[in-house]
Amino acid sequence: MHSALWDTGATRSVITPRVIEACGLKPLGSIKPTLVQGGNGVYQSEGYQVNLSLPGKVTFQEIVVSKDLSEGWWRKLPFLRDKQ
Repeated sequence: MHSALWDTGATRSVITPRVIEACGLKPLGSIKPTLVQGGNGVYQSEGYQVNLSLPGKVTFQEIVVSKDLSEGWWRKLPFLRDKQ
């Protein structure tokens, strides 16, 4: 299980390389790499498929997310700082 920040205003979801490695995720070959705009500009990222579970037994299945290659602002949030 990994801590997460859900940005309800975002147009795309991203996950960190550390989470990708820890979960053993492989890029989806059927989805072309997409352009992602992060804190350090625009970069190209592969797609990964994940299931997301929230409190209250709310689950989203087969969500396509991109790898976060930026040094995102969210990494500095106090409640995430020690969970990376």
